[in-house]
Amino acid sequence: MKSVPVQDTGRRVPTVWGNVPQRNKNFTGREGLLADLRARITAETRDVTAVLPHALQGLGGVGKTHLAIEYAHRFQTDYDLVWWVPADQPSLVRSTLATLAPRLGLADAAPLRVDDAVTQVLDALRRGEPYRRWLLIFDNAEQPELIRPSIPHGPGHVIVTSRNRSWLSHVDTIEVNVFDRRESLEFLTRRVEDISRADADELADALGDLPLALEQAGALQAETGMDAQEYLELLREAGGRLLAENAPADYSRPVAAAWSLSVSKLQEQAPFALELLRRCAFFSPEPISMEILDRGKFILKSEFGAAMQDRLVVSRAVRELGRYALARLDTTNKTLQVHRLVQKFIRDDLPAEDQRRVRDRGAPATRRGGPGRGGGGQLAAVQPAAAAHRALRGLPGPAATGASADRTRRAVPLPDR
Repeated sequence: MKSVPVQDTGRRVPTVWGNVPQRNKNFTGREGLLADLRARITAETRDVTAVLPHALQGLGGVGKTHLAIEYAHRFQTDYDLVWWVPADQPSLVRSTLATLAPRLGLADAAPLRVDDAVTQVLDALRRGEPYRRWLLIFDNAEQPELIRPSIPHGPGHVIVTSRNRSWLSHVDTIEVNVFDRRESLEFLTRRVEDISRADADELADALGDLPLALEQAGALQAETGMDAQEYLELLREAGGRLLAENAPADYSRPVAAAWSLSVSKLQEQAPFALELLRRCAFFSPEPISMEILDRGKFILKSEFGAAMQDRLVVSRAVRELGRYALARLDTTNKTLQVHRLVQKFIRDDLPAEDQRRVRDRGAPATRRGGPGRGGGGQLAAVQPAAAAHRALRGLPGPAATGASADRTRRAVPLPDR
């Protein structure tokens, strides 16, 4: 991937630089995403009427915020004003925008009320006065419908970071995924002194190449002298506790905390979606064909099975999982994928009896088809996930014998009992 160079135009640094977090000294890779973001932003420069905000969307912990921070620092010389807006609460968005008013020369006399200040700030940015080259970053904007009224229009640029997939319907969106393996290995060899390539590869695989998890693991090893194999053993024996502790310095929360609030909200607002997520937690971490879930509605003799027969209920549940980025949706291939650490977090959160109940009730959906739907290409489409589910339960399958079965079992971590 071609590197994106720092833009040195000979201009001074921004006149106004507000609240932008410190650059992450361990920032690794992401050159393709930075190049894509930069290309999209600069393509609109010639046509102000076409300028749209750009959203960086993805699972909690994939590094959306750090990507935005890197963009702000790398391209700062192209802007006169760069302003960082914490956007997890709408009230905080407005108060942060209001503090920009004096920097735009809008509060010479008595201080403005927040609503008046926000109105004037948005109007000044729209007109490009006194600065046309501005960049605003709305970080962790999870509620598009509440944030959009506070997003300025005009000659400048806006970047939004969010887990919520619904931003796809509102702005130009770039999906941020986990590291590729090359980036994981580069990060770990930079972060952990003397780690071997084999240990780094095993650690990256166990952590699903999730940047936050890799940073958390790297920080603990660097600070305590723990080696990679000790960390992997802890991950197997007490993964939930390990992932809930030791928040890295460059992140606001540890791995587990990035998801626990989302799961709590799902429990309150969409309990059926949480039940669907729990069942997905017992599959392989590879993409799950939606056909498996569709077939399961004919088999699962429970309230869950009955609810699976209502396509509107299922669609709403899938949308909620996407809203909280607890699953990755591929609408083209009609698959649902849950990151292996999210799966582990969900499994470990269940008592042993509930783990057995969910695992045993989900298994039939991977072994049988619905009425009139058997055979042919449909059966072939569900075989990979079905084989993975058999391996997870310790059952033999036609495609999981010998070395192949051993590889599958290693790829699908067993729930703690």
